[in-house]
Amino acid sequence: MIQQVKQARIPFLLIQPRRGFSHKMHNIASNMLMLVPGVRNDLVQLFEAFDPEDYIAAALVSAGIIGFFLGFMFFCITLVGAQLGPLFIGGMFALAFASALAFYLYYPTIQLRKIAQMTDNELVFALRELSLQIESGVTLYNAMLNVAQGNYGYASRAFAVTVRDINNGVTEKKALERMALRSRSEYMKKIVWQLLTALDSGAPLNDTLKKIVDNLMVDRRQVVKEFSASLNFLMLMYMLVAAAIPSIGMTFLILLSTFSGIGLGQEAYLVILFGTLLGQIGLIGYINSSRPAV
Repeated sequence: MIQQVKQARIPFLLIQPRRGFSHKMHNIASNMLMLVPGVRNDLVQLFEAFDPEDYIAAALVSAGIIGFFLGFMFFCITLVGAQLGPLFIGGMFALAFASALAFYLYYPTIQLRKIAQMTDNELVFALRELSLQIESGVTLYNAMLNVAQGNYGYASRAFAVTVRDINNGVTEKKALERMALRSRSEYMKKIVWQLLTALDSGAPLNDTLKKIVDNLMVDRRQVVKEFSASLNFLMLMYMLVAAAIPSIGMTFLILLSTFSGIGLGQEAYLVILFGTLLGQIGLIGYINSSRPAV
């Protein structure tokens, strides 16, 4: 598959998955994958070195380690004099475990979106070569073969898998259909379906490719404009989460505790600090993931 990623180590996972890793946790991993079936599809598409159950098992163990160390850190804070109850420490463990596990479950989707963005970034240049090849009289198969052998990143990999399917006896149209179905790039899907329509109608492929490249360039410029327009709002949200909401919220809680007579413990300050940190990380991650890869 085009999107499969072969790598010896997955970033962020403290315990790396391997074949057979989920044997002792097979039921738990299988049940989790049944609850989130999309994760299984993403893992099959992204990795080929191990089964989805192996990844889920490794994610559970890694999330447990993260939760344990965070809970142990707060326990050590208690030993040096801070009054942190066992309920608070257990809550921090549960929160860290759930947050880490949620990230691990969402990580394949993040990677596939990143691959789609990288594909879009190289797609214009790959299509230009494809158009030049066809214009010079090269057949569609040989043109795709040349693009597959070119240096166009994941776009070349997508064409390489399509060429491999054709070499294995699949017709050109069927191979292109598979290419469109397995790709996470909306541009790639749209372009392949337009090529299939041109093949069915008998329209000149070169003219079709030129129009596709022009439309793709217009769409990419529009994406950049939309991201630039939304960036000011995202920066405002970051300032609110990072500075305004914590400071105003802390002031409000102090005033409330003064008039009500209910004192604020160290737990409240730590929860606000931890929540602010998570909010900042989430916003930064969202801004980074939504940035166009151009």
